[in-house]
Amino acid sequence: MAEPAFLTVRLPLKIGPLERLEFWEEPLEERFEATGEGEVSGGGTMMDADGEIQFCDLEIALPDLSEAHLTALQAILTELGAPKNTQFLNDDGEVLKQFGTVSVVGVGLDGTGLPDSAYEDFDPDAFSEEIVAALGEGYSYGGSNAGERYTFFYYHGADGAAIEATLRGIAGGKPIGQGAQFVHLA
Repeated sequence: MAEPAFLTVRLPLKIGPLERLEFWEEPLEERFEATGEGEVSGGGTMMDADGEIQFCDLEIALPDLSEAHLTALQAILTELGAPKNTQFLNDDGEVLKQFGTVSVVGVGLDGTGLPDSAYEDFDPDAFSEEIVAALGEGYSYGGSNAGERYTFFYYHGADGAAIEATLRGIAGGKPIGQGAQFVHLA
């Protein structure tokens, strides 16, 4: 059997290792097990000097880097919800392909600067469920990232403006939403 070719999939997401595993590595590995056409050989979450997550990488082993294998991998990742600006990189860091159709928008909730009363009744799971229900079909929760002051909750879907409007409406109506920040990752 020939040596596999390695490829990096760069996802413009700010999620930690456990969510990267849950949302990307495990579903991708399930597809590879079914087809025998690849393997997830690793992954990483890149952080800056301040400890803030910048992006996530998946390391993929394919039979080769032919257009057929890249196209097949792109189709799987697109089906899994690849965000806009997802990239395939070769070993030299050269971008082989950029793709993705899904918008990713986050709401950052202040975890330290609000009155204690803002935190007392806050349930992050119920908050995310409310947002996903308001967004409707085709939208989903995509993970979170806790920083020193803000915790960001990310949502995926076709229309980034609609996601942001929903986030602003729901967060703005809650004490925990005071001073919320909004970011578009993709």
